[in-house]
This record gives sequence, C-alpha cells and structure tokens, in this order.
Amino acid sequence: MESDEIECFTRRFNAMEVTFPDTAETWVLTKKLSDTACQYTQSDFELLGGPSGAYGTFECHRAGNPSDTAIMKIFMQVPHGGSGGQTQSEMAGQASEKLDYYARSALEGYKQLKQAGCTSTPRLMGYKIDRQGRDELVPGGYMVYMLLGKVPGVQLDTVYWSMSPEVREKIRGLFRVALEDCLNCGVHIVDTNMANLVWDGDNDKICITGIRNSEPAGPHNVWRDLEWILWGLVVPPRGYIYSKETRVHPGTPGWKV
Repeated sequence: MESDEIECFTRRFNAMEVTFPDTAETWVLTKKLSDTACQYTQSDFELLGGPSGAYGTFECHRAGNPSDTAIMKIFMQVPHGGSGGQTQSEMAGQASEKLDYYARSALEGYKQLKQAGCTSTPRLMGYKIDRQGRDELVPGGYMVYMLLGKVPGVQLDTVYWSMSPEVREKIRGLFRVALEDCLNCGVHIVDTNMANLVWDGDNDKICITGIRNSEPAGPHNVWRDLEWILWGLVVPPRGYIYSKETRVHPGTPGWKV
C-alpha cells in the first residue's frame, strides 16, 4: 500500500445533510468522531481486485430535531496511492461499481444482524449508496452512508484495566454473550479491537460497535476462550503463542485477567 496523505473528509462534510431513500428522512452531520483511509497502489488493485477506501464516523441528528441523535458511518472510494497529479478525468477512470472489502463487509454485516434481530450491535436504521460528483476525489466512485442507532455506555478500552478483577470477569462473560449473539445471527467479526466494545454498566451489557471487518459465520466459527486474548481482555503469559493453540478452552493459568 502507498499513501498520498490525502484529506478525505473535508469541510464539505460539516453539517452535511443525508437523506435515506428507504425512510425519506434527512439527517445532519454534527461532529466527526474518527476517520482513516486504506490506499492501494495500482498493482495492489490489479492483484486484489478491490478499490481504495476511506472511512469516517460522525455524530448526527435528525433534521429539525437536534435532540434525536444517531451515528453515521461513511465509506467512500479514494484514489489509489501514487495517483497524485492526475486529472479529474483520469481519477474518474478508477471509479468502481464494486465496494471495497470494508464497506461491503460492514454493510452486509449490519443488514444481516438487523434481519436476524441481533441486540449486541448498533441497529442499522438506514443506508444509502451514492456516487461522487465530478469535482470529488474519484468522480463516479461510490459513497456509502450507514445510519446506526446510538448505544449507551463507555468505550471499554478507556476503563477496563482500571476496574476490579471481579468486574472484569463479569465483563468477559458479557462479551462472550455479545459475540455469540453475533455468531448466532450469522456474522463473524474479524476486527478484534477492545476500542470497538461499549460497556453499559447500568444494564450489564456489552455492545460491539465496529464490524467493518466481518464475514458470514460458518459452523467452524464458535466461541473460543482465545477470543479474550484477541480482543485484549486478558494478557497471556510471556512466550505464549495463541496462533498455535489447538484447544477451544485452554484455561487461563498465568494469564493476566
């Protein structure tokens, strides 16, 4: 991969209004929470067969009702690394009908979880697939907007290791419930990051908020105690190589829990 350090979510996203076709409701962006980009080179594209993308997460509110808030995730095609200096007409030649992996897996994942009635991830309230204008980064390239319900609680990675061992044990149990809920609803989440977990202490619930790296769950996707390591909820002893572990429930002697 090669990065041109392009600015993807520019000022034009400030107070941007997005209307979702399935509900005809308009939502207004209010604050950018995070953004990142994944730029491939032309040779990467030819090898992998997928476009480059940028991903932004925003707070938003329903138009005309600032107290009715939600989260909007935006996925957009960006130029391949090394495209600096190309004309807009040349950039348009990169426009892809196919979504990049992260956009596609997030959209399909949220749709599947909603259809299956999953309660352990934000609810998909609406989505829109659009095309970029002629003056944007990749004219004709895709724009995907996903409207998600807010979930109560705090980002777990900001508080987890300051909690008592007893509370951490309870949280690990609740996390297992949440992850198995997603698996039972047909989605295997690959993006194992504690920053994607929200802890609602008032209701004793864990919610998984990041699924842009996910895939359909199969019979082989079952709970393993190693998930606690992958998500950063336990620390194995020095020298432990979890990728070589063959037991589903290896136990936790010597692990920092």
